[in-house]
Amino acid sequence: MPNGSYVYVVNGYDSIVSVIQTSDSTVIDTISVGDSPIGIAIMHNGSYVYVANHWDDMVSVVGF
Repeated sequence: MPNGSYVYVVNGYDSIVSVIQTSDSTVIDTISVGDSPIGIAIMHNGSYVYVANHWDDMVSVVGF
């Protein structure tokens, strides 16, 4: 289950998702996704992040 240790933030201009550690606000990873990500959803157990990409008209799936 998600425990609030990380925040996932889309960056539409760079087509990435930043993974931020909440304990010290450090970016611990950046993940390339499709063109112009605009939204994000996290699976209830935190194992997958789904990213809606506007210009690609697709969803990127990132597994953890």
